[in-house]
Amino acid sequence: DRVNLSRAFIDGAGKQPTLAGITHRMAAFVRDYIWPQVHVVIDLHSGGTMVRFDICASFHPIDDPEQARLTADAARWFGVPMIMVYQNNTPGLLTSEAERLGKITVGTELGWGEAVLRKGVTYGRQGVLAAAINHGQLAGQIEPIAHHADGTQRCAAIVDFECYVPAPFAGHYEEVLPCGARVEMGDIVGRLHDFARIDEPAWPVHEEVHLERFLPRWGARVRRSENHKGRGTVDGVRGPSAPPVPEAPGFVARAASEPQGPSLPTGPPRLLPGVGADVEVRHDCRSVPHIRGACNHSFMTRMEGCITVGIADGPWGPVRIAASDRGVVALELTTTGEAFAAGLARRRLGPLVALEESAGAAADLVIRVRELVAAALAGEAVPLETVPVDLADRSAWDRLVLDAVRAIPRGETASYGEVARRIGRAGAARAVGGAVGRNPVGLLVPCHRVIAGDGSLGGFGVATFGGREAALAVKRDLLVLEGVEIAR
Repeated sequence: DRVNLSRAFIDGAGKQPTLAGITHRMAAFVRDYIWPQVHVVIDLHSGGTMVRFDICASFHPIDDPEQARLTADAARWFGVPMIMVYQNNTPGLLTSEAERLGKITVGTELGWGEAVLRKGVTYGRQGVLAAAINHGQLAGQIEPIAHHADGTQRCAAIVDFECYVPAPFAGHYEEVLPCGARVEMGDIVGRLHDFARIDEPAWPVHEEVHLERFLPRWGARVRRSENHKGRGTVDGVRGPSAPPVPEAPGFVARAASEPQGPSLPTGPPRLLPGVGADVEVRHDCRSVPHIRGACNHSFMTRMEGCITVGIADGPWGPVRIAASDRGVVALELTTTGEAFAAGLARRRLGPLVALEESAGAAADLVIRVRELVAAALAGEAVPLETVPVDLADRSAWDRLVLDAVRAIPRGETASYGEVARRIGRAGAARAVGGAVGRNPVGLLVPCHRVIAGDGSLGGFGVATFGGREAALAVKRDLLVLEGVEIAR
């Protein structure tokens, strides 16, 4: 069902109708039947397609001192060069749920590009064996290896959510400096290109601190609102306005060596027990014109609030609606519940909540849209154009096209070429068709009113069991409800 198991551990997974796909059921089984029998949870990753990590072990900030100590120690035993402590705001993370249940939980990044690396396998084997031996599941002794053995492990923290800043537009990312390169203030570490606007220069991603770049973008394609991941301190380097580091065993505060710049957020530094001397972990970011805290330039999708999901009755079956507090994010006429939930999960807009268990602005909006959609599909002229939509995760091009499509009045149609001319992009009919086909909020953005230049129906992006002909039949029926007859 194309749901990422590592992000499927959300409330209601495997139990709510909207979260009943195979992956969410697997997550429920792991949580209910496997984790109660274990003490240590290790999440081995190698081969991601989104970003390239400097090989590392990772975990989140943990409130319980003993759990934090044991987790940090388990992470060290992998022998990896980097230990990463990162934000705990992403919904449904496997590691977050295991930590919440009191497990010693370590995540890892041991490869990239859908490949398995020999040294990644070595680190993974060492970490698993060490956890089993140190926690009494295997007999024997084990010796530290690599960076754990020689005391060269480094630590980085990226835990302040303000460090995550959305990409300004959808495009393609060009890496300039490779993973592991030392960067200086002002260096351009990458560029973001918008190939839909080739006359505009690429957006430069600048470095604002002297640090090692350990987590750059790997995949080239970037969606708008995917975030530049901000920097935390590496190797204990601190900003000039950071508060003093309290004394703690095994830690030596290093002198600040960065140039003067904007003030860092105040608050006590986070110390990571047992990751080695001379390492201070702090969650700080710098405010810069384009991105804050530009040490690491991976992109992660925004996470804001919950998404309320509801159903309206329709002549072709259930009409599925999803809304945030800002507007409707999805409305689909003929899709299954599993496919609808999977599509929302891929967009990573937030955890899904059934309407019956939701309250607030999103729930009120779903109720209102449910009533309007039922009336519209009964042939009534209702003001669907007044319903707020939330298309913040769509590209600038898609939003430009969909804004124009939404302006087509009920009872009228426009060709793909006409829409292109209305937005000042004459000749871009094919690109307009692509954006219309990606419309996530059918009816509210009436893509059924866009037809081919020869007066035929053209295409229609709804998913139906009957394929293209069934989809076009739905499009024709929608137009007939609005008083428009299409001969072919």
